Amino acid sequence: EHAFAFTGGIAGWPRELKLYPTIKRYGGTVVEIEGLNKTECLVHGDRRGGRKTTRKLRAARHAGIDIINESDFFRILANEIRLRNRNRTSSVPK
Repeated sequence: EHAFAFTGGIAGWPRELKLYPTIKRYGGTVVEIEGLNKTECLVHGDRRGGRKTTRKLRAARHAGIDIINESDFFRILANEIRLRNRNRTSSVPK
């Protein structure tokens, strides 16, 4: 299970309507700034944020949390989808 925190925005992926439900559908969790120490990485979206973005980036660096860009996040998501699909296919009785 992956745990992600987000800062900045990801074009075409509104957080509450698409991004967060997708993460949860594939077994991940979304962590807010208060729980940043419980995340494995902070995803820094390409769309700029404001002061909260700066605060999250600073907190993640201070805590030694990896900061990844949205391309890296989508690679992780695609890999998780492939693994789950493979496991689902292999568990079907023949």
